[in-house]
Amino acid sequence: MYSLRYLFLAVGIVSVLGAAVSGHIRTTAEKDSKKAKTSLLLTVILALISAAGFLLFHCAVKDTAVQREDAPIVSAEESQPAETAAPAPEAQPEETAAPAEVSEHSESGFDLDALASFAVTSENLHDGIWDSVITNTENGQNHSPQLSWEAVPDAGCYAVFMADSTANQWLHWKSGGITETSLPEGWAPETEYIGPYPPGGTHTYDIYVFAMKKPLSRLKGAFNSSNPVFLQKTLPSLDITDDGESGNVIACGRISGTYTCGD
Repeated sequence: MYSLRYLFLAVGIVSVLGAAVSGHIRTTAEKDSKKAKTSLLLTVILALISAAGFLLFHCAVKDTAVQREDAPIVSAEESQPAETAAPAPEAQPEETAAPAEVSEHSESGFDLDALASFAVTSENLHDGIWDSVITNTENGQNHSPQLSWEAVPDAGCYAVFMADSTANQWLHWKSGGITETSLPEGWAPETEYIGPYPPGGTHTYDIYVFAMKKPLSRLKGAFNSSNPVFLQKTLPSLDITDDGESGNVIACGRISGTYTCGD
C-alpha cells in the first residue's frame, strides 16, 4: 500500500512539472497560433493526468486510514508472547500402607494351621533368641541356622523359608529340594540365605520347614525383600506341583525366635 502511495505522489509531481513546462512553452509560442493550440492541448492533458493522480493518491490514503481504524488494538501485554505453562508436577507415588493383619488361610483354600506338624529344633536358638552368628551384622557371620527334624513319611523332599514377620515378611531364607533332615550351621549358600539385619529394635524371625511329595522347579517369594502375601500366596504355592496337581505339601514344622539390633 505504501508503494502505491509513493507511485501516485510521483505521478502528481510529474504532472505539476509538466503543466509548468507547458505554460512556459505556451508563453513563448503565443506568436505562433499553431504552436499555441498544441501547447494548450498538452496543458489540458497534463492537467487531467495530474487531477487523476491526486485523486488516486487521496483514495489510497483514505483506504489506509480506514484499515488502520479497523485493525484491532493490541495492548503491550497482549503483544508479548504467552509464557509457557509450567509442567504439572510429576505424580508422586502413594506411600505404601502398613500391612494389615493377615490370616494364614490362603485364597486357594490352603490352610497352614490345618497341616500336619512336626517338631523342628535349632542349636542357634536359646530362650527364644537367635544367636548373633546367624545375623548379617557386625556381630554376626551370616551363617544359616542349624536345623534338625524327624523324617516325615512319604516326603520326597523339604523346603525351608525364614521370614521376618515384624518387617512385612522380609524373606531371609529360601531353599528347596532338600533331602536331609539335619542342616548344619552355615549350610545354605548366600544366594539362598541372608542373615537378619534389623535397622533397629527387636524383630521376630520365623522358620518354616515343609515336607513335600515332589520338589518344585522354582520356589516363589522375593528373596531379601518384603513379601506382603507370603502367607496367602507364597507358601500355598508349594502345594501345587509343576504338573498342576494339588496336595503336594504333607506337613509343616515351625520354629521362631527374636533378634534385637545391636546384640
